[in-house]
Amino acid sequence: MLALLVALPALAQSSYPNTDNFGVPVDRDAGWYMECMRVKHVGPPAIPTTSPPAACNASGAYYDKLDQAITSAAEWGRVRSCAIASNDTAVLAMLYANGLGVKRDVARATRYACSTAAAMAETDGRVNHLLKLRAGERFDHCDDITSGMMGGVCAGIDSTRADKVRKVFLARVRRELPAPHKPAFDRLVKSGAAFATAHASDETSTGGTGYAGFVIAAEARENEWLREHLAAFEKNRFDLPPSSRFDADDAELNRVYAELIKSDRSDRVAAAAIRATQRSWLAYRDAWVAFATLRYPLLPADSLKAVLTQWRIKQLKRL
Repeated sequence: MLALLVALPALAQSSYPNTDNFGVPVDRDAGWYMECMRVKHVGPPAIPTTSPPAACNASGAYYDKLDQAITSAAEWGRVRSCAIASNDTAVLAMLYANGLGVKRDVARATRYACSTAAAMAETDGRVNHLLKLRAGERFDHCDDITSGMMGGVCAGIDSTRADKVRKVFLARVRRELPAPHKPAFDRLVKSGAAFATAHASDETSTGGTGYAGFVIAAEARENEWLREHLAAFEKNRFDLPPSSRFDADDAELNRVYAELIKSDRSDRVAAAAIRATQRSWLAYRDAWVAFATLRYPLLPADSLKAVLTQWRIKQLKRL
């Protein structure tokens, strides 16, 4: 499984605006370029390129503080110091655009956005986004991505943030369970994570610069499906198909699966990988039923299997 990409690019800058990643000639009459030149001398004119402090990840620190209920000015100040030390112009742009720990300064945010390594369309989008930024509106470096590389980076950021919320939720649910229910819950969580990884890694079409982002997003989507349904069930909300749907859904799943394996025409996804992932899904489905039987005795097992099967059918049809 690919490691999550959580750090925004912080590359040494050799030009201003930073056009190192453009790969195409620069139109100096373009609106974004003229706006970058307008703010060129907004201080500080340069960012220190000293080595960052140990364990300093400006992007990770930024989103950690953003997700806190309350973040002090001193905490934002440490994020800014980390961003300066590690030359993370993307984080500095967000800090100044959003007025986090500093006075809101869109011109300075634009100066940093123009200094960040990016595809030309991304720089264009960010500069124009900042020009139109309204009071109280939040600016994020991932709002204007166009490249596959940044798609992977931003998918990693989203996944990491969601994973922290999910872990807190799962820990709370487990803490409130009766002791006899905990082993079944642990099996559900473990099998769910295994299936999410297998599905993302082995059933995502390979190739292209967006591949890493697609894998991360697929795994995050599957993990979130489990969290959402657990949250609903814990509140006794069982909006599921009727039990009578399961036989038809199971037959449809078998048909789609057999056709996919037989034809082996899935888009650059090997039949052997689909077989292995299907076995992982069956273990996950059975773990769901085993836990739900204990925890939610009013939830019909076939209704739960039906909704799980319908979700799996959608996944296989996407192949």
